Amino acid sequence: TASLDRDTAAGTVRSVTWTADPKVGIPPDQFALFRVSVKLPNADSVAFPTTQTYSDGTVVRWNQPPLPGGGEPEHPAPMLSLTGAAPTAM
Repeated sequence: TASLDRDTAAGTVRSVTWTADPKVGIPPDQFALFRVSVKLPNADSVAFPTTQTYSDGTVVRWNQPPLPGGGEPEHPAPMLSLTGAAPTAM
């Protein structure tokens, strides 16, 4: 299931929480895709800091920026590179 943390005054969503069925879950050696539609900023890239909680209570925060020199930290924040021209209004 998905739940949204909304900022009703601003008309935005602050966060999305996906929760697996406790009887099924996602096995440690598997992954799942979580789709979301967002309005992207006018920037070179955008980060999506993520907190992952496992069924055993372990929490991993995927929120670390790239290391100086381009290295990857232990728990990198998912990043989306934005390229190309912005769409024009019709």
